[in-house]
Amino acid sequence: MKATELFEAAKRLPPGEQSTYITKRLPDVFSDSEITIWSAETSAPRSGRRTLIGIAPYSLEDLQLLDAVAESLSKGHAKQERVEVFNILSCADQNGIDQRVPGIGKVYQTPVVGMWNDGQIVYKASGAEARRSIIEHYKQNS
Repeated sequence: MKATELFEAAKRLPPGEQSTYITKRLPDVFSDSEITIWSAETSAPRSGRRTLIGIAPYSLEDLQLLDAVAESLSKGHAKQERVEVFNILSCADQNGIDQRVPGIGKVYQTPVVGMWNDGQIVYKASGAEARRSIIEHYKQNS
């Protein structure tokens, strides 16, 4: 199953339940992929590359982005890269986002993206810029 298929399945539910439905099932979608769901206990690795993507589960574009990243990773890209996803709705406020992606600043649109190399954050963005950078990163390396 793909993330976008969850979006389609959620349409049969009342609007207030759709995001919860997708959020609960997203770990199953990525259980056989290189993408993991971010956990508060997870920190950036001291060596290697890490990409953290914050999405809105109600955003079809965000779910399409995750499907594209998963497909690229399935083709062997970034074996040394850890890719994690978090639900933007799990952040109570902007500080919650900043705790996940330090120095991101005000976020007005998803996705939110942070990239680390050897434990140091090297890139952070949100909205259209973040989407373009992720697409380009995985297109170049697929």
